[in-house]
Amino acid sequence: MEVHIFDVEHGSCSAVIAPSGKLLLIDAGHNNTTGWRPSTWIAARRGLVENLTITNFDEDHLTDLPNVRRVCQITSFTVNWSLSPDWIRRAKLVQGMGPGVRAVVEMMEQRPGYDPRNPLRLSPGVPSDWGGCRIECFYHAPPQFTDENGLSVVTFVHYAGIRMVFPGDLTAAAWRAFLVNPTFRAWLSQTNILMASHHGRRDGFCPEVFDVCRPYVIIISDQSVMHDTQVVDYSQHAIGIRWNQTESRRVLSTRRDGKLAITPTSGGSFWIQAGG
Repeated sequence: MEVHIFDVEHGSCSAVIAPSGKLLLIDAGHNNTTGWRPSTWIAARRGLVENLTITNFDEDHLTDLPNVRRVCQITSFTVNWSLSPDWIRRAKLVQGMGPGVRAVVEMMEQRPGYDPRNPLRLSPGVPSDWGGCRIECFYHAPPQFTDENGLSVVTFVHYAGIRMVFPGDLTAAAWRAFLVNPTFRAWLSQTNILMASHHGRRDGFCPEVFDVCRPYVIIISDQSVMHDTQVVDYSQHAIGIRWNQTESRRVLSTRRDGKLAITPTSGGSFWIQAGG
């Protein structure tokens, strides 16, 4: 089993390779500076994505989705199914829809059984027992939240010593709303690797999360610090891991460490390696 956190600058793209070899792709951003794209990476493997989970309808999560659709086979996909294609179009009236957002809307409208008269009919997502991994997704629905970030899909991935959560761009208010859900709290309480919400930015930071879980490490996917909103002290909320045999780290980031690969160890823990 492997988890890959790709360096896609201010964007999002991760992959979970189950023990069975099945691929779960979480978001489809790319790196404009290096030219790295998930479509190329997937095509070099098998060209098959058993499940694509889109956490958020912002373009930075979707920039390479048109290419992923073109060169790869996507067996199933998961989005916030409480939102219709028309809802997404209305949400993008001001900023406009980029190619990635348009691709997601097309996928939603082209999914088997889609009925424009009943666009919110739930579609099956990734199975809870998936290739040897346990996976669970949560999301809010309007009118509880009306902003895209608050409606992000939160994905938990559990296998052996890896207990990881991918919260997309979830806001602090949306975190708090989830914390009243006993099932969500049960999954969160086991978390030992936490992806920081909204690229580690202030509006996704919820201190109450750490009353429920105490991760060993927190990972941030973002480019170089350019705004005050990126400066959040997550380190006080993590236990820390051994890093490069010489130091202890509580926070890792793609801006500093590049691509990260996570694998379980035989002792029931996990190992994180940079690069590759």
